[in-house]
Amino acid sequence: MDDAGCARPGVSTRWTVILATVSAVLDHRRAVVEALRRAGRAELCPGADDVDLLTRLRDFLTPFQQFALLGAECSPNLSLLPLIRTRIQRQCAAAAADDPASSTGRD
Repeated sequence: MDDAGCARPGVSTRWTVILATVSAVLDHRRAVVEALRRAGRAELCPGADDVDLLTRLRDFLTPFQQFALLGAECSPNLSLLPLIRTRIQRQCAAAAADDPASSTGRD
């Protein structure tokens, strides 16, 4: 727990690492399943719902990676901010519209 009494995860992970991990699991899904089965951990194999969720997460995070690369490739330029902000807002709005939980009022 931190000073405010809030529980914090043991490891701080950047979203870029999460995206790379999710992409690797999806890209090598068969090998992951095979390795888990050989290790006697078949219960950890991703099911269809897991794959769908991971795919949606990758689809959501990929444009943010593209924005980060765009910013890294260019010299710092304030004229990019409105473009990046608009694209991020559109991405978030599209993800919210596609999320059935957002239409039911659940968090």
